[in-house]
Amino acid sequence: MKKIRILVEECRFTSPDEHIIDALIFGSNCKRTQTKLLDKDAALTLDTALDIARTEGVTSNQIKEISPSTSAHVDAPNHDLPMKPRGSTIRLCGCCGTEHDISE
Repeated sequence: MKKIRILVEECRFTSPDEHIIDALIFGSNCKRTQTKLLDKDAALTLDTALDIARTEGVTSNQIKEISPSTSAHVDAPNHDLPMKPRGSTIRLCGCCGTEHDISE
C-alpha cells in the first residue's frame, strides 16, 4: 500500500482514494474479491476496500491450507463405491428403472 500511495501522490490525482480502490479492484486476481468490492459501489471507502481485500486474502489462504491437494484427492480410494468386476457393464433397466450388471 505504501508504494501505491507514493505513486498516487507522484501522479497528483485529484481523487487518490478512488484510484487506489480501482487498483484494488482491477489488480486483484480473485474474482470473489472483485465482486465484493464492486457490490459496494459508490458507498465503498478506501478503508472498507482495504478491509475487504485483506479479509478475502486471508480467507483464500485459509481455504487453500485446509483443502486437500488435488493429487491426494484423486489418488485416494473411494470406499463408498462398490467395485465393478472387469468385463461387466452396469446399465439402467428400461423396465424397472434399477441398475443391472450385464457381463460382456
